[in-house]
Amino acid sequence: MGGKFCVVQNQWGLITDWDCNTANVHDQTFLPLLAGYDGQMIVLTDTGFHRAQGDPANVKVCQRGQWNVRMAVETTFSILTQVWGSKEMRHRTWAGFEAHLCYIIAAFNILVQWNGIQPDENGRIHRSIANFTL
Repeated sequence: MGGKFCVVQNQWGLITDWDCNTANVHDQTFLPLLAGYDGQMIVLTDTGFHRAQGDPANVKVCQRGQWNVRMAVETTFSILTQVWGSKEMRHRTWAGFEAHLCYIIAAFNILVQWNGIQPDENGRIHRSIANFTL
């Protein structure tokens, strides 16, 4: 069984919302989740979320190298893969898969905030949970 995982992160890098679906769906399946934040925040995505008929007003599709702030999501997925092995999860039921994702998200958000969220002089948040991987 395979799955796709879509996250919404706030300006501090915390996962504030998420959804998952089977691996055979298109990224555009998650557009209603992103559109739910219209009027509250812009959501930066890669080109897989773009649709020909028009994207939700708050969704900004980023070409490679554009809006490098979007790399925060890539960093999050890297952490989820390296620390929790999220690409190698094995479950017999879909409910088990979703429960495992809930656990990972809760643990991620707790560990990111462990020492407080401290922006640098430029207002950037540097997230690292490397000390928890040992």
